[in-house]
Amino acid sequence: MDSTFNYDKENGPNCQINRFETEIADSTVTVSPKISLSGNMTKYGAQINSIAYTDMYSTLQGTADFMLNINGDVFDSVGIMMNLKNPISDEGITIDGSISNPDYVSLTKDNIYKYIYMNLQLQLNSFGLNRFLRAQNENNKITAALYSSGTLEHPYVSLNIDDSALWITPDFLRMNGSLILEDKVVTINDFNITFKFINVNNLRATASLEDFTLDATGNLDCQLLTKTIFAPLTLNVSNALVPEGKIIPDSFMVTLATKEFSGSMIKKNFPLSFSAIYSDKLFSIYSSENCGLSGSYSTDGILDLNLDNKNFIKANLSGILNKEQMALQLYDFSLDLPVMLSYLNFDDYIVVNKGQFNADVMLTGTTFEPDFDGTGIIKNPELKLPSLTNNKLTTDEINVSLMHEVLSMENFVLSAKDNQKLELGAKVYLNRWSINRVEASVKTLKKDLFPVKISTPFAKINGDVSLDVNMY
Repeated sequence: MDSTFNYDKENGPNCQINRFETEIADSTVTVSPKISLSGNMTKYGAQINSIAYTDMYSTLQGTADFMLNINGDVFDSVGIMMNLKNPISDEGITIDGSISNPDYVSLTKDNIYKYIYMNLQLQLNSFGLNRFLRAQNENNKITAALYSSGTLEHPYVSLNIDDSALWITPDFLRMNGSLILEDKVVTINDFNITFKFINVNNLRATASLEDFTLDATGNLDCQLLTKTIFAPLTLNVSNALVPEGKIIPDSFMVTLATKEFSGSMIKKNFPLSFSAIYSDKLFSIYSSENCGLSGSYSTDGILDLNLDNKNFIKANLSGILNKEQMALQLYDFSLDLPVMLSYLNFDDYIVVNKGQFNADVMLTGTTFEPDFDGTGIIKNPELKLPSLTNNKLTTDEINVSLMHEVLSMENFVLSAKDNQKLELGAKVYLNRWSINRVEASVKTLKKDLFPVKISTPFAKINGDVSLDVNMY
């Protein structure tokens, strides 16, 4: 620090700061923040001619003014104006705010809550979010404007998010929209959320922070391959019991539902709902009958779920799931493929007439760094691949294994006729929860010729062929 200081009775203190630098060196602070500034301080406040904030992600430079007013021995007001920008990018922060005491009350806890007024405008432009996120990406950013006024007892807050991007493997979670907090009621208007092929748009909600209720609506709109899925969504929080003097309720109920899934991906439209009742540190979970989900999840991370829709799927999932660890076992998983696919329009790609899929999988590690270990088998499948051939294809079984980040489909033979057989195999390499790449092989056995009917924008093949293809 390089500074000069003087004091006289008429003008009070006067401090000229030529250079001041401070750096936080703490193992709990991972961004290594450093602040350097120069300016002038008097009894009326401070004028910072130059201020720079630097961490391991970026540098923000600019100017700032601080004002402090004391009326006698009573606090009057404090204000700040600060404008910081990154010299080589669009990142920036602008703050213009004040806290005032118009009634000149003493600063007791009750008076601060009721009579101290705030007025704040905050603008973030392409502000980097890597400082706060575990999953790092240079495009983790937010552009937003915040306005706040009123008292702590009766606040008014308006937040408008122009654009935000958070990297959650394998893609960005993007959000934009606005919300308003007024007298402990939050109103959300036209909020939009996008993740990979999933879009939740036209999200509107009203939530009370006083009685812990929420009513929200929105539209789920997905694009998968060339097909669409659409569902109008409702989300409700109700039946909250908030003890006197507490903010968080001891019990409440949450329900997420849609009256109908539809779209070109869906053959048979259907409703769906999920509910959870929280009480005594335990979430009791259940769904609509056509899903058949039931179970529980405790606040210390014990998960126990059962799935049986009495139609095409059964499964059990149990173990530990929390921030620090994941140790889950998926067992007795059974899926009737023809019945399941009767609800979905995959007919352009695959038609399954017979086939039962059974599997057991262990999931360990953490939700951020998962590790997989499991096996599965498809018994007696009979299927068609319309983009490859018009013939029905059969085999005794298809074995699948999942180890660490590799999903392997062991080589198996699909038969159209005795002398028309294909040997196939595939490996899917995962990156956490997403697919990194796929390797596959297809070849005809011995001197077999296989009947194919392939049509692409570049070529058409119709006839009996011999194949030996590796795909990466």
